[in-house]
Amino acid sequence: MCVKIEIGNRGRMVMIEPELVAGLTCRVFHRMPCGALEFCNLADWRENNERARFYGYASRELPSSMVAE
Repeated sequence: MCVKIEIGNRGRMVMIEPELVAGLTCRVFHRMPCGALEFCNLADWRENNERARFYGYASRELPSSMVAE
């Protein structure tokens, strides 16, 4: 699995989750200054970039789908 990194038009760096199942929306993760993660849908990120709606994520660690085994 390969995690892609993109930088938004205002400098926000995000990590894009690999496609796990064809047709399902991937998530985009952003690390906040406090170390916690936020996520949004890839479609929202592609359409709105920095204005995408990010949601809080309960963990400070990336999901297993984004971690090398």
